[in-house]
Amino acid sequence: VADELEVGQEVQVRVVSVDVDAGKLSLSMKEEWSGGDREPADLSPFEGVEPDQWLSGKVARIASFGAFVTVTAPDSDAEADGLVHITQIRDGYVENVADELEVGQEVQVRVVSVDVDAGKLSLSMKEEWS
Repeated sequence: VADELEVGQEVQVRVVSVDVDAGKLSLSMKEEWSGGDREPADLSPFEGVEPDQWLSGKVARIASFGAFVTVTAPDSDAEADGLVHITQIRDGYVENVADELEVGQEVQVRVVSVDVDAGKLSLSMKEEWS
């Protein structure tokens, strides 16, 4: 943060969430993403992937709720980013995604669900039965 901002600097923010009970206010300096200009990735090559099939992926970015991992569909060169939710990183409680994963890290993931219409690919790093 110190590389980008300095104390006393004025910035434009938007309210992301308010937790009155905890007395917390979440703010963001990023523009709200409304789907953006780009088309959602074509996830159809991932539709037939069995949940017990492991794919190699690379962590593209980390968020408070999980990590986005870039994977390639089997027998294809189709590539897409899928979300490994924080609860799907490993067994047990994960407090901070950045403590478990880092951008650029190679990981093994499974396809949990594919929503072609919404452009959402859900991934897991946990064994199928855990």
